[in-house]
Amino acid sequence: MRSIFIAVLIFIFMPSIVFASSMSDMFGFWISEIALPSTGKKEVLIINQDSFQEGKQPPIECEFHKDDGDIIIDFTGPFGVKLKYIVTIKDKKLFLDFPSAVGGRSQRSYTRINEEEARQYLK
Repeated sequence: MRSIFIAVLIFIFMPSIVFASSMSDMFGFWISEIALPSTGKKEVLIINQDSFQEGKQPPIECEFHKDDGDIIIDFTGPFGVKLKYIVTIKDKKLFLDFPSAVGGRSQRSYTRINEEEARQYLK
């Protein structure tokens, strides 16, 4: 009876343990899985404690907070527009959900890389 109870508890709480990501999991260097249509190249994403950087663009200061298992990146974009990116980390992949240029939202997936690999792509 006790082993059945423990098995039920593990089954209930396991999804939250597997899919819950901490803020520190997202800090570092990431590369897009597919090339961007605008450049034809993969994009490097660098996320630090207080900023993120897409490709060769300058770092953007931002605030991070957690909401319902996702990590939210709030920042001010061009022309003072407030923007929100949503980050989900699953199975060593980072999924970035962001506003698209034509309305709605788009998503891009990234895999973790080290600093040397990031430098090569940013040359």
